[in-house]
Amino acid sequence: MDFQRSFNTFVKNLEQDCHNLQQWYHDKTSKNHARVEKFEVDHGLKTPPNPHPLPYIELHGDQTKMSIARPGDYSETITVDGRQRHFILHVPKGYDPSRNSQPVPLIVALHGFTQSAAEFQNEAGLDAYADAKHAAILYPDATQWLGIDIAAAWYTGNGLTPRGAKVDDVGFLRRAIGLAESQINVNKSRVDLLGVSNGGMMAYKAACEMSDTVAAVVDVSGAMSGEETRPKNPISVMNVVGTNDQIVPLAGRTKEQEEKAISEEMQGILTGVGSPRWKKFVESNRGKDLGLFIVEQSHFAPTFKPVSYATDFWKKTDGITGPPIERKNGKVLTDYYQNPKTGVGVEQVVLTGMDHAALGGVPNNYKLNDEAWAFLAAHPKYYPPTKPAKDSHHMSHGNKVYKLNRAGAMKKYLRGELAPE
Repeated sequence: MDFQRSFNTFVKNLEQDCHNLQQWYHDKTSKNHARVEKFEVDHGLKTPPNPHPLPYIELHGDQTKMSIARPGDYSETITVDGRQRHFILHVPKGYDPSRNSQPVPLIVALHGFTQSAAEFQNEAGLDAYADAKHAAILYPDATQWLGIDIAAAWYTGNGLTPRGAKVDDVGFLRRAIGLAESQINVNKSRVDLLGVSNGGMMAYKAACEMSDTVAAVVDVSGAMSGEETRPKNPISVMNVVGTNDQIVPLAGRTKEQEEKAISEEMQGILTGVGSPRWKKFVESNRGKDLGLFIVEQSHFAPTFKPVSYATDFWKKTDGITGPPIERKNGKVLTDYYQNPKTGVGVEQVVLTGMDHAALGGVPNNYKLNDEAWAFLAAHPKYYPPTKPAKDSHHMSHGNKVYKLNRAGAMKKYLRGELAPE
């Protein structure tokens, strides 16, 4: 009975420690969100938040035809590869489907690790830009691993998801984009990806596998894993990084470096919870490697390639060989590369003093949202010219176009059925 009583006490204390740790993380996350909000307001990128003008309108694309009758925010849950997946679609002010509105760009906005689509929508300040520029924004939700909301992460190959676990995020994004295109008049040459942190990593991965659809990418504080597939088509890419980013460093981070960084952070967390006896153990020689042990057991040690890796990757993809156009404006260093034949570009922006995801702000002379929108607008989808099939000839009759071999085309032409284009 004494053993049972001791075991019950141990379990109770452990549960309390876990609760304290969860509360600590919640408080830390809330403070970070407040910093993002302050940054957006201070830099004129967002007005102070007001109550949501319209409630989310629930859609049911899997069961019935979706119907978007007016501007607003639409919420949809679909099934992809056996999983329930959710997204929010922001339809801009002034959009009127009954009047054959002009095609609108579609920006897929990908939130970061531990965030949600709704949080990112409220914090990023993108909707005001979308309304002003007449663009739609798609906010997808990442998977909540182990059923924990703060464990939401995109499957990017960086090690941010449980070992061995996989999810078809690219398939989800394709379905969500397809549903949006079925409901609003989307400009097919302006389907873009914008991601922050883990969302930026997902933007890289999705662009590689959806190069037939994606026109351009803006990545803020993200990184490549090195496991991305080579895209079949060129894509314009803008990557924005900060010199003070300790989470996804400018120079990248190996598995061993990440383990050490997480271990040190874990030590601080573990020291701050539990009984005095527990704290004493954590600080002892036996407890010094406890954080690393937990990292190894959970297999959580994400790795990130340096920003130069992403720049070189996309330059090669886009067939860019020339030197960059370098611009230095105070604490903002920009290297812009372009393929003169296609207009496809790669822009690397290094912001001195910026930390991860611009939580501590950016240089005063740099407007992050303005620059992102300008880059996307200047880089529509490039479609490589198609080569005509060998020994073929195009003939037309009225509004119809026929592709025939030369002999067949000539016979129809002589009978007066076709005229050469």
